[in-house]
Amino acid sequence: MAEERPTRRNRAARIAAETGLPAWPEDDEAEIEDAPADEVEAAEEAVLDRATAARTIAELEIEIDTLGRLETRARTLRRSGADTKWIQLDGILDHPLMSDTDGNRRKLIVFTEPRDTLNYLADRIRTRLGRPEAVAVIHGGIGRQERRRAV
Repeated sequence: MAEERPTRRNRAARIAAETGLPAWPEDDEAEIEDAPADEVEAAEEAVLDRATAARTIAELEIEIDTLGRLETRARTLRRSGADTKWIQLDGILDHPLMSDTDGNRRKLIVFTEPRDTLNYLADRIRTRLGRPEAVAVIHGGIGRQERRRAV
């Protein structure tokens, strides 16, 4: 009996309902960077153990095709340089108020929650200024319990 090739829309709806992957609430994403290594490893293993939701070869083919298209889109976006966070920050760096009357750069503090965004922007600023020592990074993450108490 030949396998049925589901439409992309039907497959996406069914996969979303049937994956059974561990729930990963949005507020947990930021704290994974600060979690103990053994917890991170356990979470990664749980996801990797069930990395595909495909139940048939046809579903796996669709999944591979979808991942390929997403990879292409991500590569195109990355090459385009169309990054809203960086475009806004780059414009601020050029603002006349970013220099004092003697032409010296003023200090700028950038707050961001995700550590990868912090590191990304710090690297872009270092490259832009041409002076790696001109950027200091401070990660002041707080734990889940403190965030939940604050809410």
